[in-house]
Amino acid sequence: MFALMTLISSLHNFSRSLGLALLLAGGGKELAVLITGCEMVLYLLYKVVRKDFIYWTKAEGILAILVAFFSRVVTKIIVRKRASEAVREKKQKKQGAM
Repeated sequence: MFALMTLISSLHNFSRSLGLALLLAGGGKELAVLITGCEMVLYLLYKVVRKDFIYWTKAEGILAILVAFFSRVVTKIIVRKRASEAVREKKQKKQGAM
């Protein structure tokens, strides 16, 4: 089951990265930025609606909101960038083997 879930997650990341790469290659830079920004906003709204936005930190009030916002945005950016790099590395290895 774990292997299947990992495979599904990897394929999902691959398809998203490939779609964004194709969009950028086609000259749709503004649209790619818009899609990525909308995705981030929807992700944050989803967390707010589920009441899962604020982390376990002991901060309160506006500081808790700022810490949660910063950490969620940075984490999402790092994960997305790492997934894109992994796909690129795999592709380069495959092309090098040919």
